Amino acid sequence: MVICHEHVEKDGDTVVKYMPFVDGSFKQKIPYFFDVVGRIIKSPGGQRRIEINESEKAPVKSRFECINDTTDFDFSTWIDLVLDDADTEEEQVLETLDTNQDYQDALTASGFTNLDSAKKIYIYLSSVLYDAEEVTKMKTDLQASPKFSDSEKKAAVLFIDKLIE
Repeated sequence: MVICHEHVEKDGDTVVKYMPFVDGSFKQKIPYFFDVVGRIIKSPGGQRRIEINESEKAPVKSRFECINDTTDFDFSTWIDLVLDDADTEEEQVLETLDTNQDYQDALTASGFTNLDSAKKIYIYLSSVLYDAEEVTKMKTDLQASPKFSDSEKKAAVLFIDKLIE
């Protein structure tokens, strides 16, 4: 569990976004490193709850259907809920990757045959939202890698290009 302060971005008196109070681009990437990201909201009556349902104003989310905005603000309850649901989570992630049409189309169009590397590339780029700097860095790293032949490097770069189209 990680807890941090919140930074409120405003345009005049209007709240534009609620962001974690951390430096750099990490604040944009937080949802990709954690299974549950929420923000504590205090109601006018003083009661606190956690907002988890995704919104445009805050990078919040829950990868678990069993944890949402209506779930009690009790982390021991969350653990119990997740442990009861844990058997299906891993299979759902793998099935989604194996049946993802964009992933399959990029593999086919690029001719990239190293499936282990392709999955790692896809998962990483998805986790950073295909950030342009990260894409460029990955392509540069692939080009410099002694692990791949020249034709594999070309196919890997094409695979990335097809993913971001």
